[in-house]
Amino acid sequence: MKEKYVGKIIFSFEDPSISRILYQALYPETVKVPSHRSQYEISLKDNILIITIFSKDLSSFRAATNTMLRLLRALEPLLKC
Repeated sequence: MKEKYVGKIIFSFEDPSISRILYQALYPETVKVPSHRSQYEISLKDNILIITIFSKDLSSFRAATNTMLRLLRALEPLLKC
């Protein structure tokens, strides 16, 4: 994909297990992306989770970013258990 828009969302957690849990939960989203207009990459370095979004156009970039943020918000209550 020849991307025009690239963005990173970086999270740092005190507890490295939280970043690992989020990585494992979000990784499947990077393998099979429903759109050919956007892609995700996710990486984990100790307690830091990095989500990179690549898109061909601005509207797909916004949609992909919103999707990832909604997934993270949906996972948030599970981390409080």
